[in-house]
Amino acid sequence: MANQSKLKAWVRIDGTGTVVGSGPIFSLKKPKVGKWREMNANLCCNSTPTTTTTTTAGGGGVTPTAWVGFLANIGQSSSWAWNACNQTGGSSLIVYTSTTVDPLPAGTALYSDAALTTLIPYSFGAISINGTVYEVINGYTNPLGGTGTPCIYVTTTSTTTVSPIVSYRIGNTEYASFSEACANSGDINGGTTLYGLGAEYTGGTQLYYDSNLTFPYGGNGWHPSMTQWPSGTTRGMALANGVINAGLPC
Repeated sequence: MANQSKLKAWVRIDGTGTVVGSGPIFSLKKPKVGKWREMNANLCCNSTPTTTTTTTAGGGGVTPTAWVGFLANIGQSSSWAWNACNQTGGSSLIVYTSTTVDPLPAGTALYSDAALTTLIPYSFGAISINGTVYEVINGYTNPLGGTGTPCIYVTTTSTTTVSPIVSYRIGNTEYASFSEACANSGDINGGTTLYGLGAEYTGGTQLYYDSNLTFPYGGNGWHPSMTQWPSGTTRGMALANGVINAGLPC
């Protein structure tokens, strides 16, 4: 991106003025969150594809922001976040957004063009931007994934498994009691698959949308649930903000 036209290149700095994070972002204005310093846009990105734009998005007056990211979607999905943070099993790319906020808000659209008309052509994957990794769903960051996960918390899988990752199939409806949850066990068929670290139905276990345990689930109440779905035993599971409180056989 040797020619940024009107876009300026910004790098994040710490309290001592040292550059931190990964690649720069490109925007007419300095990002509002954090400390940033402008750098020469012609010097920062000679190794990336050249992109030139002087237009705003779709005629709507939105100034696009360009981000240098690394997207991983090769191999097992459980390793995508780690691959994206460590820049392996994927490829680097430039994405454009209508926001300068960093980390990106949940559900941010990621475009492949500065006019913000074409979403990036990836249905699923994980992308790391400025040290934060996001799940990609049909060209958007996961709308239920919050503002991503800092890469410093995404570690490689140990060759010695301390605790297993257990998958849970739960009904989506929140019930007021154990008996109501068990009486509606059929809800499991149209439910959601979640993941937790440790033994089955252990109290205090946080559940996640993904097997990499990076996007927390926040449900409450009693749910019909099952491990080893669809042939397992139905249980009534009590949750508080996505954390298991109890799991009793129906």
